[in-house]
Amino acid sequence: MKKFFFLLVSVFSVLVCNADLWTRKADFPGGPQENANGFTIGNKAYVLCHSNQIWEYSPDIDTWVQKSNTPFTSSLPIGVGIGSYGYVYSDSGNQFWRYDPIADTWARKSDLPGLYRLFPVSFVIGNKAYFGGGECYILTGTGSTILFDGGFFSYDPSTNLWDSLTSIPCVFYGASGFVANGKGYVTGILDTNSLVPTISPCVYEYDPVSNNWTQKANFPGKARTDATSFSIGNIGYFGIGDTGTGGVFKDLWQYNAYTDMWTSMDTIPCIDGKDQDASFSVNYKGYICFGSDMNPDAEIWEYTPDSVNSTHVIDENAGTIQPKLAPNPATTTFKISSQYPINQITITNLLGQIVFTKYYQKDEAEVDVSQFSNGMYFVTVNGTEISKFIKK
Repeated sequence: MKKFFFLLVSVFSVLVCNADLWTRKADFPGGPQENANGFTIGNKAYVLCHSNQIWEYSPDIDTWVQKSNTPFTSSLPIGVGIGSYGYVYSDSGNQFWRYDPIADTWARKSDLPGLYRLFPVSFVIGNKAYFGGGECYILTGTGSTILFDGGFFSYDPSTNLWDSLTSIPCVFYGASGFVANGKGYVTGILDTNSLVPTISPCVYEYDPVSNNWTQKANFPGKARTDATSFSIGNIGYFGIGDTGTGGVFKDLWQYNAYTDMWTSMDTIPCIDGKDQDASFSVNYKGYICFGSDMNPDAEIWEYTPDSVNSTHVIDENAGTIQPKLAPNPATTTFKISSQYPINQITITNLLGQIVFTKYYQKDEAEVDVSQFSNGMYFVTVNGTEISKFIKK
């Protein structure tokens, strides 16, 4: 009888603890926005507005600071974070810019090759940015001609060079991209292969090692475009968006790259649906900002996945087991071990300055901290903070 009672208690604790959570944060001080874009550098996030503004968000204290305006104009800026810098694509002439968050300065880099495009998809794997697809424009004497392109490119910050890669297997725009297990994923596609563009549930996986695309399990929710996505650990999240005919969504879905399976998560508890929104993840939490293009607002919502709320791990295949760091404190070196591949390790000091960053493709990595000054640091793995550590 006692064993039976213990079993009931254990099952009940699993059911109660394993729940994801949405939290309303302070509204964006820049007012209602639409067609914004977000990215992460270290433990802070940055949101680009089409009014040339860029704002820095500190999730730990829920505050925003406006930074220097962009030196370019763009109706749909697309930003990504690599190491200690942000990189922003402007649809105005295919310009590509680097943002230094410490100096709060901008530097022009090599332009994205080919025709300039709106609504391209983007993501970061390791130390490279990937861009592709979108509406492409050819200027003519009487105006412009719209084309759709599956062209796909990578950018290497160390060389300031672009490489042309295997094209995405369809021509599209309005899609979302995220990274899981060292590979890129594209879904939420407005497919333009036919005479009448259709919203497709297709999901495509890009392998940077083989430079190949593979079609994966279709997105099981209602097909949509102008959706948003982010990654937490090695898990992808995709949701909100619109029907292409005016309807908007509030749902969120989780994608497990190891099992090629989708799981419906809790919807955003907001009044209206959302689309074309800025999103990012920091410290194992996701963020979705603003409203829809039909009803812009200044809302900021924080998403905490179920594994962070739980006191235990329910499904090891979900990719939510946090990497381990030891020893801590450390004098000369520490090791980080993970169930899944480590793509990048970044260490920042208490001022938010990056003091170490390195790229890997392994599940265990050793970091030399012998030259660090004594004190506290923050360790980020694959774009997500996993631990504080003390150098002594």
